[in-house]
Amino acid sequence: MPNFIYPRAELDSFFLNNSITPIEDESIGLSVHVAVSFLVDTLSNPVDIKVLDVDVKMTAAFIINGSKDSIAAYYSKESKRLIGLTQGLWDVNQNNFAKRLYITIPFINESYEQKKRDQLKPSSYTSYGQ
Repeated sequence: MPNFIYPRAELDSFFLNNSITPIEDESIGLSVHVAVSFLVDTLSNPVDIKVLDVDVKMTAAFIINGSKDSIAAYYSKESKRLIGLTQGLWDVNQNNFAKRLYITIPFINESYEQKKRDQLKPSSYTSYGQ
């Protein structure tokens, strides 16, 4: 089976650093996991990219009729784009290039408010007097 040329943590970091997430999704703390499969050709390029499953989790307050379908469609396209960006980053040889790879790409967005709370570390508080 072809392998990413760097450790798995680097692949996860690559997805995180190169994904485009709409600001609206960050504001509601949307969580999406996309399962994809693809082949890697002899030139180390991902081909025949297929989305197998899209799992969308959102709070009930933000579920609008049809919103999950449009969110799933966006993240399906985004996953295919991310996999396409990995061209040349797969270790292939004659024995393993025709094997199908299966990867789940997580798009987990903390809510904007949670990010702000996390940025306020105890050391950043200023205390005046006793």
